[in-house]
Amino acid sequence: MKILLQESVNQSVPVVFKGFDQKLFEALTPRPLRKKMMRFDGCKVGDKLEISMATGTWIGVITERVETDKESYFVDVGEKLPFPFKKWRHRHIVRRGESKTLIIDDIEYHTFFIGVDLLLFAPLWVFFKLRHPVYRSYFSGDKK
Repeated sequence: MKILLQESVNQSVPVVFKGFDQKLFEALTPRPLRKKMMRFDGCKVGDKLEISMATGTWIGVITERVETDKESYFVDVGEKLPFPFKKWRHRHIVRRGESKTLIIDDIEYHTFFIGVDLLLFAPLWVFFKLRHPVYRSYFSGDKK
């Protein structure tokens, strides 16, 4: 399944891209889902993120990273995923728009059964849509 969402903020691509740090990640993850952040290396190729969650351990690894003035992105891939996930690939894109910078979540996931993929689509869409006010607040300068 694929989810594609975007939000705009009033900062440059380099400023927004550099802002993807542990503090932002913690602000983006709702407390009921996150029991404990075990590891956060950063957003460079080979870096890992490990979260202890109510449904199990989530370990992601950064597999790609590209930086330009117009568009920058990094990709995290699920290395160890909690049930029911079998595959996770999340491309975090920061792109210069016409008047603002766009933050794009390009997510691909799969579970053990297409029916479960379909059932999870709406809750995952809402989860990532709820990040948008956090992005706007974080990159307004109020939360840094």
